[in-house]
Amino acid sequence: MPHAALALLLVLLVRGLNGRSKAGSLKGTMLTWGVLVCIWGIATFVSSLPFFDPPAGKHPPEVLLRALAQTTLLGVVGGGFLFFPWPLLVRLARLGRPKLVYVLAHLCLLFASSAETRAGACLLAGLALAYRGNATKAERDWLLSRLQTDDRLLGTHATAFALYLALESRAQKDEGNAEASFAWAEQSRLVLGTVTYFSSAAVPAGVRRQAYELLSLFEASRGQWGGIMGSPLESLGPTAHALRDWADEQFSPPPGAGTPPVKRKRPRKPNGVAQFDALFARTRDEAESYSAAEAYAMACGIHRELLRGGPVGPRRAVVMLSIYDVLLHPECPDTMLPEDVRKDEALLESVYDDIADSIAKSLVHHPAPLFMLTQPGIVSARVYQRLESALTNELTSALTALGERHKRGVRTSLHEELLETSRVRGIYRRFEQCFGPQAVAQYLPSLVEGYGNFGVSLSETLPRRRPLAYALFNVLHGEARRFQHADYITLYWKNMNVTSAID
Repeated sequence: MPHAALALLLVLLVRGLNGRSKAGSLKGTMLTWGVLVCIWGIATFVSSLPFFDPPAGKHPPEVLLRALAQTTLLGVVGGGFLFFPWPLLVRLARLGRPKLVYVLAHLCLLFASSAETRAGACLLAGLALAYRGNATKAERDWLLSRLQTDDRLLGTHATAFALYLALESRAQKDEGNAEASFAWAEQSRLVLGTVTYFSSAAVPAGVRRQAYELLSLFEASRGQWGGIMGSPLESLGPTAHALRDWADEQFSPPPGAGTPPVKRKRPRKPNGVAQFDALFARTRDEAESYSAAEAYAMACGIHRELLRGGPVGPRRAVVMLSIYDVLLHPECPDTMLPEDVRKDEALLESVYDDIADSIAKSLVHHPAPLFMLTQPGIVSARVYQRLESALTNELTSALTALGERHKRGVRTSLHEELLETSRVRGIYRRFEQCFGPQAVAQYLPSLVEGYGNFGVSLSETLPRRRPLAYALFNVLHGEARRFQHADYITLYWKNMNVTSAID
């Protein structure tokens, strides 16, 4: 196949020339992609010449068959990888061959319009490792080293970095280190959340859907269905759509009389429904009442699962606290406290404090809506107090540190700034999930000062990272609209317009 061999040599030559240019150069990448398209067109035309020669009918059948095979290979397969590389490479990633998809992504110049070929190749390699499973430390280190050679923070890079963090979390879980695994997973989830705030110019549509796919899996594994049900439909992929549809059927209130059923984007297969039911369905007993012993056993089971770092949803955590408030009260007729403990006030207070301490340490990272408890009891009031103190100190310290960095003009590495801004937003959201919108509204001025000033630094000082600055301004604009701060709405809408384009 001389034409195919010539095309391959030209591709490698062009890639070599492009590699000599500045990394991430948009103009150089688009020029290289244009040359590749020309090479593809010429090679396809040359391969099809036997069909257009004047003596076409005199060619032997094997010559015509060979020309047909060459034309099909170059025209269909080559054109597919040049013009539709992302969906094809994502399917190839399911084979679990990271180096293969990494090289193919470079050869077909994935995401050439934003010069994110290297980040896209890393994202596909990470997906291949995730599909295959059991990623070794050497493979994870190789993926991180490839990411660190890319100094442009766009949505594809951030998603690939989040996937690397998820792979590290899985490795720690396989080694039996649950605490470290949760820490890596939480970082990955927060970075993916930051990607959802990037502008449409900074994140290709396919990458945004992939970010929502990973986020949906995180939320479903923790029983936090509100995040899935609140995601925009146009940004969801097949898995996230299926999870959202299943959650709507399970947890949404039944439609009233005359209300038409919700139309799904696509019908779901029965076996998929059965798999979701087996993974996530909650048991619904016919009896709506439990004995005191059964309720206490259920609360203790939720408590143990929470201490082990298991997937305890917000509703179950509130149920646990409500049961403890009743059945651990010394004056309750069905109290579970022994008589000698009830008579000793000092011991009783110590028991309550120990229980509240153990619950609060877990709920700091697994927030539950404590503001929904209309009348906090002996246990939930102590948990509320400890959580309020811990999260207030954490949020205040994080915002203060961000403000100090802006005043001193300190800039750090790409990944450190991405993780820090994601962590601050995560603390703010955890505070809101625990204490409600009214409580978190008082911290909006502090968030505006810390987040807003740091966004200005990202936008105006070197190295400029305007896509990340846009994400910060997008968060602040959304909070300003929610709490009806007209001045902030106008200010951050203008800032979003300034930073919406890619660097």
